[in-house]
Amino acid sequence: MKRTLKQTLAFFSLVTLLLVSVPLHGGAAAAHDFQLVQTEPATCTADGARLFVCADCGETRTETIPALGHDFSEDWTVDRPTTCTEDGQKSRHCTRCNAVTDVLRLRATGHETVTTVVPPTCADRGYTHHVCSVCGVAWDDQYVPPAGHTPGLWVVDSEPTCEAQGLRHRSCTVCGVLMEQATIAALGHIDTDRVVLPTCTERGYTLHTCRRCGRQTQTKFVAATGHSFPETGARILEPTCTDKGSERVVCTVCGAAETRAVPALGHDYGNNAAAREKV
Repeated sequence: MKRTLKQTLAFFSLVTLLLVSVPLHGGAAAAHDFQLVQTEPATCTADGARLFVCADCGETRTETIPALGHDFSEDWTVDRPTTCTEDGQKSRHCTRCNAVTDVLRLRATGHETVTTVVPPTCADRGYTHHVCSVCGVAWDDQYVPPAGHTPGLWVVDSEPTCEAQGLRHRSCTVCGVLMEQATIAALGHIDTDRVVLPTCTERGYTLHTCRRCGRQTQTKFVAATGHSFPETGARILEPTCTDKGSERVVCTVCGAAETRAVPALGHDYGNNAAAREKV
């Protein structure tokens, strides 16, 4: 086990005491034969020592080794590197211990900024985006309000008809978002009127026909005129005194034919009173 210098000195002091207590037999005292038995090296700030012990009598002797003093390197050592936002530090280090000298502050480097301008859109604000190419921190500033939508022309989705509404819309010319929808009023009918005269059997009216869709309606009705038959027609069966006859009459307007009865003639007795009385 390795002893410290103090422990070694204590040991050899005890040995010396024992040797001194032994009587010497005549003659002059001999010179000490000091032998180096232990060295405690000097450091930069503390003295060292060498311990010598006489090989004959055990007497000890020590020599001081002066402190070495620091041996600072000519090269600089970065103790704490700088960042974008925090200072660093450098110094010169002793080549033998951890002592430092000439401690200098290293200024923070600041961000290495890459800047991108993000323009506003119709609905979102614009801004300037910054990102540090060294540490990656990012931030935005210089905000610009949204541009707002730009309405385009109306686009017809469905055309109106005479009776039904149409639909239309318009969108933003920049982003295409639907901005507005609206109805288109029904066109209404554009009628051409024609008077249809009554016939013998059918009523008359005014006919309205839409020039756009062809729809037809009727108004202003007039009753049918009925047939115009002559007083007499062509005889089919001649009447007799007691039996009806028949005749065919034709309407002078529409040509419709109709058969009608011709009354019996009845008896014609003339001046023959006797014959009338028999009847």
